[in-house]
Amino acid sequence: MFRDYSKEVKVLAEVFSKVYGAIISEALAKRGINAEIKDLFNPETLASAIKCKRVLVVTVSKISADTIMQAESLEMIQRVGVGVDNIDLDAATQRGVVVCNTPTAMTESVAQHIWGFITAHSKRIVEGDQLVKRGGWSTLIGYELKDKTLALVGFGNIGQRTAEIAHAFGMNVLAYDPYQKDEVFQKKKVERVELREALQRSDILVLTLPLTRETVHMIGEKEISLMKRTALLINVSRGGILDERALIRALKEGWIAGAALDVYEQEPLPSDSPLLKLKNVILTPHSAGSTFESLWRAAEMAADNVARFLRGEKPRWIVNPTALDLR
Repeated sequence: MFRDYSKEVKVLAEVFSKVYGAIISEALAKRGINAEIKDLFNPETLASAIKCKRVLVVTVSKISADTIMQAESLEMIQRVGVGVDNIDLDAATQRGVVVCNTPTAMTESVAQHIWGFITAHSKRIVEGDQLVKRGGWSTLIGYELKDKTLALVGFGNIGQRTAEIAHAFGMNVLAYDPYQKDEVFQKKKVERVELREALQRSDILVLTLPLTRETVHMIGEKEISLMKRTALLINVSRGGILDERALIRALKEGWIAGAALDVYEQEPLPSDSPLLKLKNVILTPHSAGSTFESLWRAAEMAADNVARFLRGEKPRWIVNPTALDLR
């Protein structure tokens, strides 16, 4: 049996839906943690809500430096998901607040979404669906994936899983990731290249990397102009990595054949976004990581890590390890 922390520990969990709230609540309760569950915070109430809490479990709310500095009792922020760009890591580290994520929880779901994009584009499935529903009928000629080149910008868990699937299609696979070890490229049978070469050689380019100061607008006009006119550009990472204005121009002027996006610089996507009027782009609402399996997996990983922390053990998946030195 897990020790009952409900009387001595205060945990607050922020959720983006009632369903996810129930999943996270159950995962924590199984470990003896009686958490307070709140819907999406607004900045005005967030600071007061976590002021006396030791642990914050967060999904998508922005956790600013001001909020962290005002949270006097806060010791840990557990992100239920992979990206931590919604959390001010500098402020957390300065305060000695440990920030953790669940790095592998969404891997299969996001990789599956990437391949949904790729197959939909290559076989013109969305276009065919709309054509038939309008009462039309015409032969839509697509392309086969065998012997095409897939390039991954970012070769972490999601990139590696995407590469595995690409091999099953008989594709050539390249990847750019200056932080990944050579052994990983060798193990996954993926050719290591620089960014410029990935852009130039790819038939399909997929962005699977975190949003950091270094990656903001990493792919802009200069980079897109290097791609083949027949290429497909996919972004399932974060909207800020791809310069949307540059992409819109490229799609309008035919620099590339198309794009598929699950993330955007502003979310939800504004109703006046030019992307909504373009026929050569497939759009989904930041749902690549959302499956029942991935949500349960993320909740279980997060809850287990919180329980580990509350037992006085070092938590897993720390993204700001230097915060431990300040505790």
